[in-house]
Amino acid sequence: MSEIYLGHFRLAVQRKDAQSAFRILDRVRGRAATDFLRTVHHDTSKPAPPLGPLEKEIVGLQIRLMRAKTVAERRDLLDQLYTTEAKLAPVIGERNSLTRRVLEEPVGLDKMQASLRPDELILEYVLDEPNSFCLAITQQGVNLITLASSRKRIEDLVRAFLTEITAKKSGMKEAQELYSLLLEPIPGHTEKLRLVVVRDGELHLLPFDSLRDTKGRFVLFSHIVTYSPSAGALHFLRTGRPAIQPKLAFLAVGDVPYDQLGVSPVRGDGTPSNSQKGKTRGLYDLEGAKFARLPGTRQEVVNISRIFGKGSTVLLDRQATEAAFKGQPLSEFAILHLAAHGVADAKFPDRAALVFGPDPESHEDGLLQAREISTLALNADLTTLSACDTGVGKLQGQAGIANLVRSFLLAGSRTVVASLWSADDTYTAALMKQFYLNLKKGQDKGSALRNAKIVLLKKFGDQALPFYWAGFTMTGESASRLSLPK
Repeated sequence: MSEIYLGHFRLAVQRKDAQSAFRILDRVRGRAATDFLRTVHHDTSKPAPPLGPLEKEIVGLQIRLMRAKTVAERRDLLDQLYTTEAKLAPVIGERNSLTRRVLEEPVGLDKMQASLRPDELILEYVLDEPNSFCLAITQQGVNLITLASSRKRIEDLVRAFLTEITAKKSGMKEAQELYSLLLEPIPGHTEKLRLVVVRDGELHLLPFDSLRDTKGRFVLFSHIVTYSPSAGALHFLRTGRPAIQPKLAFLAVGDVPYDQLGVSPVRGDGTPSNSQKGKTRGLYDLEGAKFARLPGTRQEVVNISRIFGKGSTVLLDRQATEAAFKGQPLSEFAILHLAAHGVADAKFPDRAALVFGPDPESHEDGLLQAREISTLALNADLTTLSACDTGVGKLQGQAGIANLVRSFLLAGSRTVVASLWSADDTYTAALMKQFYLNLKKGQDKGSALRNAKIVLLKKFGDQALPFYWAGFTMTGESASRLSLPK
């Protein structure tokens, strides 16, 4: 259906009808998330529903998968897992249909504009051939801009840029070219402090604040850049109020004992594979993956908990388990901070997970997966996923990207901070500490993250390449200050 809506959008472009273009996009862009957010959430006073028979079967298969010794054993378990997940899909669909209703009409443009701040500009991109487009929305109006480049050119350039910066290079050439294609053509963008980007295609993986203007200056220094699944999703995140005021400030998980998880990479003959040493992806590959302990996360979460003091709970080492996390009164915390390994799966997005510690008595597999997260009853003003690859996932056309960020938004978080690639322990700890200090001082969420990145750049200078800070992005309602319990 994405191509059909794109055809409708092209007709609106030909007529130069920006308001129709907005209605067409908001009807489909990020629609699953928008419909969920606009309807009444599940009761946050109730715990998540218990696992059904198929979900229990999946947990058991994943525990066995992590303990498998040979490639042949893993292949058989992966086949069983695929079959069971296929059986579970319609069950989840039916469950969702009972908890929300799909509404036919998107949010109106006038309502969307009324919820914007004077210093905000929404940039909603549409990648197409031979030209791409950007719908620019402010309080005062909406502007439809035709971009000079095609989808292929832009996405090729995004991939080249990401290759450069994840290799810890500057990516200066690509950053300036992307700026000239994506931001420079937008009239008045330099006059707005806050840019809220609604992405399309490979743009979901692009940190816009790491782009550089014609003088080589990072966009970070001139703008607060945040993201939203759609313009409508931002409206409902902003106008919908939490059902209850959080009673507790801060819940964190860190220093997970991965050496006790039991996951071991294997060769075809069943012996451990040294070539996989340090690998933190590929949990569902035939060879498996070994998760290295993250010792820096202990100090990270302890330091942040001290900022908020009373009302903080920290789960460390043997307490950093999936069962212990789920056992907390999750709906009562204003902030969730999860410092753990993340697993992304572009082919099977429901397998994306945060990897916690094992707890044999609980019969949990230690994988807090996307399908589980979306059933949690959260009331968090902020969820921070201080983990690798939590912002990536499967691209699903106009529906957006299926990742852990979307799952936490659906569960009740108003704002989610996540990473687009593997994080560095030292820089991440420094960035996160400064981020929370800024929040405690009363800075709004978007400003707090942006200013923390600027502090990092000023402190480390040329050593603070985009690799160390640009991967952390903020999605959701970012212009408000943190809502802490009184």
